[in-house]
Amino acid sequence: MTYRKIDTEMWADPWFEQLSSKAKLAFIYFVTNKSCNPSGIYEISEKRISFELGYDIDMISSEIKSKVEWYPEQSIIWVKNFFRHQSQSGKFAIAAINAIKGDPFKLRMFIEYNAGLLARYKIDISVYDMDMISEPYPTEQNRTEQNRTEQKQEQKETSQLDVSLPGTKPEKNFPDDSDEVRLSGLLYGLILEKDPKAKKPNIQSWADHIDRTMRIDKRTPDEIEAVIRWCQQDPFWGANILSTKKLREKFTALVAKMKNGGNNGNRRGNFSEKSRGNEGQIGAGKEGPSKYAGIGESVSV
Repeated sequence: MTYRKIDTEMWADPWFEQLSSKAKLAFIYFVTNKSCNPSGIYEISEKRISFELGYDIDMISSEIKSKVEWYPEQSIIWVKNFFRHQSQSGKFAIAAINAIKGDPFKLRMFIEYNAGLLARYKIDISVYDMDMISEPYPTEQNRTEQNRTEQKQEQKETSQLDVSLPGTKPEKNFPDDSDEVRLSGLLYGLILEKDPKAKKPNIQSWADHIDRTMRIDKRTPDEIEAVIRWCQQDPFWGANILSTKKLREKFTALVAKMKNGGNNGNRRGNFSEKSRGNEGQIGAGKEGPSKYAGIGESVSV
């Protein structure tokens, strides 16, 4: 027999209080039914849900969607905070990963949502290359929304380019002492510290992504440097942020993780001499304190 923890304070939670009676029952059902595994991401048919609840999930899915995701095409339920509230040890975390490791879609959702807690349990998730795991369960609706977002971003970036000829993109050559090259070198140097055989990047290409991060995304050099140093000290993000392109893509998420609190030892003075030597291979990192230094990651459960 499997037991699940339910906090009695749930009944006083404002989100739970405003749910209809059917939605309250459904939420408890999705946490306690036999199909639920330690990850909180599991397969269950719509027919079975309707049979056991006594009503269709469509009647309540909109009420609980902020806490429970329903993927009807794949018959997948994801109770987002299930793992955070149920886990108490690394063994439970391993059981959660083992329950879904055969499904890359479930695995990606789980790892990205619970990265901080997995790191706290010292679970090595660097073996999973997130770039190689497919995006979670695309639907026609979110595919359309994603395409619109990408088109808007492309139009925005194009409008901000300094073009010398209509329809052409100018080639930039960033000087060695520029922030773009310096920050690219900093990231590469910290990667080299963990993997001395890491392939040397095209520094001008990396610098271009830093340029876009500053010019288009309005991020300051100090902020970018702090995020680079923090993410390369983090067990999860350090294994996934291996280029300035990926850094830019995940920048907002990285800042949010930093500001959640905690400390992964990310202080300017805590890097080894080897790291500082590697930074110098392509641009050197700034010395001196940063307002972002020492900010780490934690997950509230």
